[in-house]
Amino acid sequence: MSSVRDAEDAVERVMDMATSRYAQSQSKLDQMLERTAELPDGAKVARSDKDELVYTLDGVVVDQDEAAQIKWTGREPSFEDLQAAEDRANADYEILTGARQDVVRLGEIREEMESNPEADRVKDLQEEAEAIENQNTEIANSLSGRTFEASSNNGNFDFTAAQPIDLAK
Repeated sequence: MSSVRDAEDAVERVMDMATSRYAQSQSKLDQMLERTAELPDGAKVARSDKDELVYTLDGVVVDQDEAAQIKWTGREPSFEDLQAAEDRANADYEILTGARQDVVRLGEIREEMESNPEADRVKDLQEEAEAIENQNTEIANSLSGRTFEASSNNGNFDFTAAQPIDLAK
């Protein structure tokens, strides 16, 4: 059972780190959304740094006549900055969701281990718990050392290096 306990400890570390990161990235996104320009109908919009066009938050180009009615303050985030902040918050949420799924799976493994399964099944469960531990240790190391993007395929995460986002902006 020590492999399950070790895996639970690794998942708990990731949960703590991911919860903090998600709260930060979501707060940053919320702050940016508060500074976003609005159309006369109240729809939030942002201007692209790339092409100078104005977009709704879901990526639809705003008509030039409508865009001309916008009162810009100069404090608005760009469309690209908003997208990056949303991507960061989504990636942090995926990590948190993956850790929550690991908590559930480890609970299932613990229950099955307590039901005195056959030796082969015990070995399989221990190996699965160790794989969860290794994955979460890698995630925790990545979270403490650098930022990354995560994509999930049924709870199996693929991590690739990404540029850090300055949360102080």
